[in-house]
Amino acid sequence: MTRFHFLVGTFVASLFLSLAAAAQIECGLTEAQVTEPQDGATLYIHGGVDAFSLFVEAITDCPDDTARVEFFTQFEGVAAQSAGVDREPPYAAIVEFATNITEEKQLTVSVTASSSTLGTPVARDEIVLTLTPVTAAMDTDENGLPDEPFKVL
Repeated sequence: MTRFHFLVGTFVASLFLSLAAAAQIECGLTEAQVTEPQDGATLYIHGGVDAFSLFVEAITDCPDDTARVEFFTQFEGVAAQSAGVDREPPYAAIVEFATNITEEKQLTVSVTASSSTLGTPVARDEIVLTLTPVTAAMDTDENGLPDEPFKVL
């Protein structure tokens, strides 16, 4: 057997295995969705802290064809930053922010899902949140929570 035949045989075997693996996937990735937090939500952040965390979760329409889901965050006027990658459902990330929220800010959270069969990002979704500091008027006992959360939240 010549080297050429060996290389062609190896290529054909690889192609066959790839097609066989793809044939077992009964769906194709076309959609991703941020499920937590909800689009348009207002999150109240204690104004006296220098850092806070945000739990973000997403789903895809075909987990079998989802190689990875990458999470991004972006404040107004600042470039988007990667906030984590998850390769197994449920797709989630805990995003750490080292910032003090002293005024209301908009935060965009987006996800990009990559297909296992195509090897490229094919689905994207984004939501916009409002981050609002808990003010002294909302927190007269200074415990970091609104005194009347059902009126404020």
